[in-house]
Amino acid sequence: ELRNDIDYKKLLRNGTKTFFEMPANLKGLILMQDVSDFNESRYYLGVQQRALYGKIKMGVDVTTKMLAYGIPYTNSTLLYGVPGTGKTEFARYVAFKLGLPYAYLNFSCLIDSYLGKTADYCKGEKCVLMLDEIDCIGLARGHDHGADGELGRTTIALMQSLDSLVDGQVVIAATNRRDRLDPALLRRFQRQEEFLPFEYEERKAMIQAYMQSVNP
Repeated sequence: ELRNDIDYKKLLRNGTKTFFEMPANLKGLILMQDVSDFNESRYYLGVQQRALYGKIKMGVDVTTKMLAYGIPYTNSTLLYGVPGTGKTEFARYVAFKLGLPYAYLNFSCLIDSYLGKTADYCKGEKCVLMLDEIDCIGLARGHDHGADGELGRTTIALMQSLDSLVDGQVVIAATNRRDRLDPALLRRFQRQEEFLPFEYEERKAMIQAYMQSVNP
């Protein structure tokens, strides 16, 4: 309980730094990226992405108010859809627009013993925590053909790590295979948004925006 109070107070007083130093035991597993130089003029924000960013931004504002009273509020989003629809880039854009550090964790190369350390370190740090390829360890339990015990423990470890994060972080996860994720893990995300390939008109607008940025 005391640790939780410390984390809440830290969240309330820390600023909007765009970078913070990772401890040695997490370097190489979770990557801190400086997104302050994100080229917004070359990034096309589609109608769906614009609406989703508005919801996440509103969640940040609500969280700040709730923290003052110690009321829990989860600002978490699961992005799913086919590869190449801009899920990871959208998370970088969110961090840039909010002026928050961007912590990137790719589960395809994560050792599950570091899950708890990652969650513990991020407590009290305002940041956008991006969990990419979450389906690598968040598989539905009971459908893993012989590795049920180990995969089940890994999925539980992931859920416990998410639960242990104090409110204040913006959590964005991405997967190409939402259908493989454990139902209990899905319930950890306040929003679930399917990213679809742009239709013709939005692809055209994206190309035009890019061309204008390189040929002003």
